[in-house]
Amino acid sequence: MSLNSRIRKTLKPLWLSVHPKPKTQRIVFILGCQRSGTTMLVRIFERDWNAQTYHEQSILSPDAASLRLLPIAQLERIFARQRAPLIVLKPLVESQHATALLKAWPQGRVVWMFRHYRSVAASNLKKFGERNGIDDLRPLAAGEVENWRADSVPAEVRATVQAHFSENMSPWDAAVLFWYVRNALFFAQSLDRNPQARLCRYETVLDAPLSPLRDLYAWLGRPFPGEHLARLVHAGAKREIPDFPLSSEVERLAEGLWQQLLAVYAAQGKV
Repeated sequence: MSLNSRIRKTLKPLWLSVHPKPKTQRIVFILGCQRSGTTMLVRIFERDWNAQTYHEQSILSPDAASLRLLPIAQLERIFARQRAPLIVLKPLVESQHATALLKAWPQGRVVWMFRHYRSVAASNLKKFGERNGIDDLRPLAAGEVENWRADSVPAEVRATVQAHFSENMSPWDAAVLFWYVRNALFFAQSLDRNPQARLCRYETVLDAPLSPLRDLYAWLGRPFPGEHLARLVHAGAKREIPDFPLSSEVERLAEGLWQQLLAVYAAQGKV
């Protein structure tokens, strides 16, 4: 941790504790598929002295095993105690409940991070192990709706998983298919037509962070804190799309959804 980060971590709670209580708070839910740059975005918001940020495991999601959010009433009580005008959280396992979260907080916003399916799959298997994609799909194929992976997944998406799933399937196919499932939730909830939701593309933030971050703050109705937010983005971060074998059907599904996401992203103004 850098000196500036240590100073901010120590002094920011003190700053927020004496901050005037805002008339309104903007609640920002960072959602999407794991390994899509969501942690990077939370850390960018951490550099904003007027933002209270929460990672996946926090007082909002104390169960380390499930990472599920507390009930809405409890979240409301926690948020009510905060003096930060911007509250940012990353409940990825609740991405299927984006619409319900926005209904609970009419001033809320969803930022849906997306990244190329091959890059996400490679990052997934590198971090969590070769069988992680298969492990992620198993509850979906079995219809274990109490598991966040299968919770509220549309019937047609689950049927697609069942048609392809096996314990011996290609790890790459499994990881890409899980990317497909999680990002299909964006369209299943009509977030592409919801003014409270925006896409944010990982690759664009890497390539030229200032422009999308300024646009994002403008959409949130918040003043842009400054160029220091972009210093967290590493110029040397990997941008190339990895090459590995995929079945033609899984690639067709993923590529089709990727193009849909890109089309919506372009129409929204490339936030």
